Amino acid sequence: MGLDSVLSLLHAFAAFNGAIIATILMTTGHPESRRSRLTLGGFLFSAAALLGLFVLLERGLLVYGHRTGILMAIISAAMPALFLDYILTTVGHRRGRNWPYLTVPVFGLIAVWFGDVLGEATDFAGGIALQMTATFFGVHIWHRIRRDPKTSPKRLKAMRLLPYLFVLMGVLHAAQIARFLYPDTRILFDLVPSIGTLGLTAFVVATLFGSRTLSTLVTTPSEQPRNPAIELSLQQNVLTSGAILDHGVTLETISALVPIEPQALSDYINAAHGETFREWLNRHRIAHAKDLLANPDEARTSIEAVGMLSGFRSRSAFYEAFRAATGQTPHQFRQQSLQE
Repeated sequence: MGLDSVLSLLHAFAAFNGAIIATILMTTGHPESRRSRLTLGGFLFSAAALLGLFVLLERGLLVYGHRTGILMAIISAAMPALFLDYILTTVGHRRGRNWPYLTVPVFGLIAVWFGDVLGEATDFAGGIALQMTATFFGVHIWHRIRRDPKTSPKRLKAMRLLPYLFVLMGVLHAAQIARFLYPDTRILFDLVPSIGTLGLTAFVVATLFGSRTLSTLVTTPSEQPRNPAIELSLQQNVLTSGAILDHGVTLETISALVPIEPQALSDYINAAHGETFREWLNRHRIAHAKDLLANPDEARTSIEAVGMLSGFRSRSAFYEAFRAATGQTPHQFRQQSLQE
């Protein structure tokens, strides 16, 4: 069996597994993460479909024609639309998520009447340009939301998969550009689908053997209605009273103030706020710390003292939690806030 046959076999295997994982992803999980799962699953399914078509064309099992061109044009336009929708949904940017889908019928109709401008006419440069544009805007939006001090910890947690996806797309785009610059280099022609194969395979392996399930890979902050009575009790008895800033506060301590059973309170915070009790606790402590750091009257208060006043036992714990929540150190946040 030659190298080309081995590569085709690997591509086909990755496309098959990617399609299965994408289907599972789109049909499982909680309602609140439905759009994230559908868009990421749709993107993966489209990638698997294009990879599968590539194998069929490469092996001569499918002849490129008008109908195939229309299908590939639609898939090539759908991929960046699904990709950008997934990014916007994950970072919580709900406006404009539907606009990218206008490219799908537009390029589909162009393929029907004038030929596949994303494929045969441009060697898929049109489809690649669309995907590169989507990747660029996706990275820009993600970076802006991640650097925003107002971004909640649960939103940052929901965005944890995005850097890996951007790295994969960056490597893929670099290979695509190299292929256009050196069209006669055979290895570059095989490199692009090979990277797609590796990407799909990595996702499948991470899904099947990783510690996270499919649904948690795309978990977004919950939008489940909150209980007004519990929220009022938490606000009055825990947040306003400052009980949350006590170094020794525990779930049992907070539940006694609400009052509600500890496990019931933990389940409620997880369902209504989309975060664990510890994450909820740290979020409010970080908010208190940010108020102190941004207050000019507290400019002489040391960073360590701000952490202690916000409920953290040590400087290292404060720095770790603050950086995870804001993407900045407390010192950087204070400098930025006092300069504004």
